Amino acid sequence: SGYVIPVDYDDNFYVVSRYPYANCYFCGGGGPESVADLRFKSTHRQYKTDERLTFKGKLKLNSDDIYQMNYILVDAAEYLP
Repeated sequence: SGYVIPVDYDDNFYVVSRYPYANCYFCGGGGPESVADLRFKSTHRQYKTDERLTFKGKLKLNSDDIYQMNYILVDAAEYLP
């Protein structure tokens, strides 16, 4: 769960952040441990900045590629209870 941040709409690159956009890893004081890359398993709607949502998927830890996030949620999908 967290705040959705669309990093690049054209490349379908979204992250979920513990903090809203103004305080997140990219713009504020949040660290890299506060965001997770969302790798969607299927098509999805276009999310807006700072929507507070929950996602489910398989957590992948990244310790080798500095051009990727530390946490990656593979096959991500919006969780609808």
